[in-house]
Amino acid sequence: MKRRGADLTCFLVGDYDAMDTEAAGEYPPDEQVFVVVDQGNPPVFDLGEAFIGVMAHEIGHFLHHKRNMPGSGHHNRSGILLSSGMESLSLDKQLVTNFNAW
Repeated sequence: MKRRGADLTCFLVGDYDAMDTEAAGEYPPDEQVFVVVDQGNPPVFDLGEAFIGVMAHEIGHFLHHKRNMPGSGHHNRSGILLSSGMESLSLDKQLVTNFNAW
């Protein structure tokens, strides 16, 4: 159950029948929740970062949405969080600027 007043709620699930493009997590902005499957998404994250990587990815969508930025927040900078390809927990200057409220 969502807690009233929470900025964001995370639901951890064992299995999730998500959209084809959301294999291990989803952030529906109108609900202010995100869902992450237990094992994360190993094909997208390497170095054992699958679970925490998907969680960080979905929180990135939340921050992107909170800043009223257009689009989904995905980009083509490989190896950086929210990349459309292989990503990691790394942040670059552009992503920090996008997430930062100041």
